[in-house]
Amino acid sequence: VVSAVILASVRGRCRFPPDKLSAKIEKYNKACLLKGFNTDIEGCVRVEADSNKLRWNEKRKCAELEKYLIKCDHSCNGGWGEYGEWSECSAECDGGTQTRTKECNNPAPQHGGADCEGEGEETRDCNTHSCEEFTLVDSNGDPVGEGVEGLLLFNGGTVCDDSFSYNSATAICRQLGYSDVSIWSSGQQWSIQSNYSINIADVRCNGDLWSSCTYATSNNCGH
Repeated sequence: VVSAVILASVRGRCRFPPDKLSAKIEKYNKACLLKGFNTDIEGCVRVEADSNKLRWNEKRKCAELEKYLIKCDHSCNGGWGEYGEWSECSAECDGGTQTRTKECNNPAPQHGGADCEGEGEETRDCNTHSCEEFTLVDSNGDPVGEGVEGLLLFNGGTVCDDSFSYNSATAICRQLGYSDVSIWSSGQQWSIQSNYSINIADVRCNGDLWSSCTYATSNNCGH
């Protein structure tokens, strides 16, 4: 009984290594299916051609080759390939999405085979962190525009002046959409400061863009 089981297992194996299997499939497609051979492989259909054009020995060879391809799980139905890289996130903050796709090419459907089942695209959330938003407000807490001095807020709270510098002011002004900083000062200057929490501290900038800056969300500052 054991010998019979082992023999059956060996006979059911694919006899072609991967580097030769694709060549055998191509031969089967061209020499058999394209000439009207009646196939028994799942998903495959023969090309509408006169199968009588195949000589007896050609039909025999096609049948023999088909038998081995069936053992190799060959099918004309399509199979999914690997996913590609994720796309860039659709937003830099406050939540966006990114996608990746895969092709129905492993193998591609051929000779009447069915397309791949399911979706060829996958989506996931990205950059779900809150946007970093600076604003300038006047003594009443109302936003001010260009050329008007105001109290600097970050996500609705004040900015501690520890480590704050001209680079910090320039980078933040450019983040606000202005070309440069006209004047800046630090310390207790606005009576409304105590109405806000302190959101960031230790703003250090190596250049004049916000991307060159680091900051801390914890602090030992006070108003």
